[in-house]
Amino acid sequence: MEAASFQNIQKIADHIQKLVKLKPSVGIIAGSGLGVLATVVEPKRTIAYKDIPGFPQTTVAGHDGNLVFGTTAEKTVVIMQGRFHQYEGFSAEQIVLPIRVLKLLGVETLLISNAAGGLSENLKLGDFVILTDHISLAGLTTDNVLVGPNDERFGPRFPDTADAYCPQLRRIMQTVAGDLGLADRVHTGVYFHTMGPSYGTKAENRMLLRLGGNVVDQDENSDRRPDRLAFAVHLDQHIASI
Repeated sequence: MEAASFQNIQKIADHIQKLVKLKPSVGIIAGSGLGVLATVVEPKRTIAYKDIPGFPQTTVAGHDGNLVFGTTAEKTVVIMQGRFHQYEGFSAEQIVLPIRVLKLLGVETLLISNAAGGLSENLKLGDFVILTDHISLAGLTTDNVLVGPNDERFGPRFPDTADAYCPQLRRIMQTVAGDLGLADRVHTGVYFHTMGPSYGTKAENRMLLRLGGNVVDQDENSDRRPDRLAFAVHLDQHIASI
């Protein structure tokens, strides 16, 4: 856990701030194929993960491995082009380390995206699902990323995740979907986290649906989203996910 200590996270944030003077209030974790989101920010300042001492390095094709800073809609944002997955061999602490770095850079609102498999029959290929909640069997048993010593500078010992996905941000996303004429392709639902990297069996997917899941992470998407959310709640960030 030493790598995730407040001192080490602060060193990483300080290094980034020496390279870019912008102070982002919004962080975006771009899912697979969504690095193109960085094209909407101007002026653009890009820092490669490999140029940040102590920052994990992505190994997956399609994940560029950059932090992109800029402004859009009068908001200063930082976009993570590439995230980290457990199947790559990263520990939970490494996977969620960037969340703490973003917090120390000034991020108060966190938007998370990725591709996932649909469980509900009403979902079609290419539909969007705004998350209202999630289920993580690992987090409910012995694999919660917040296990261990707690540093109050990051957040409380017992963060409340009962309503972690910000209702206001969810309403904004649904309004925007309507404005874009996508209301019939945008749904709300519960995300089910599984370990991967194998896809679930038909019986397992039926079980997940009966337990209340609407979408499930699969294979390359086994990126411990619930851990990211737990960290973000711990850091008192506003969260939306799709």
